Amino acid sequence: MNNPPKGNKDSALLVAVNVVGETVLVKKMNHRSPLLRIAGGTVEECETPLSALKREIEEETGMNIESYKVHFLFSEWNDMHQHYYHVFGAIMSKFSGLHGRPVLDGHDLLGVEVHEISSGLKQKMVPQHGVMFEKAVNIIAEKYA
Repeated sequence: MNNPPKGNKDSALLVAVNVVGETVLVKKMNHRSPLLRIAGGTVEECETPLSALKREIEEETGMNIESYKVHFLFSEWNDMHQHYYHVFGAIMSKFSGLHGRPVLDGHDLLGVEVHEISSGLKQKMVPQHGVMFEKAVNIIAEKYA
């Protein structure tokens, strides 16, 4: 993996797809706009984007991604938050270890959901996440499927 650029409190996100065309997304259950988001979170001072990704995915979804081949796909700048989203992708045979109930992540109550990848899924997502998700799925399909 090449070293992605660095901003202020970057985020590492994982677009995980399985062999039957599904993906894992999270939803902030206590948020005024409970739209779907790509799972992941903040890269802390002492972490690389990949190590932050592994920690955040386990915290948010319950999945341990250590045994999967995770690919760095791209970095995208967020003007509003002045940081990068580092987007990774993985193809999995199945999603094992998912939390069966919402988990508390800081002040947010997160629910984990499995969705079929379809043309309408982007509209159910936070807008910037929807754009990044669509881009990531296209890269995964072109390069790794």
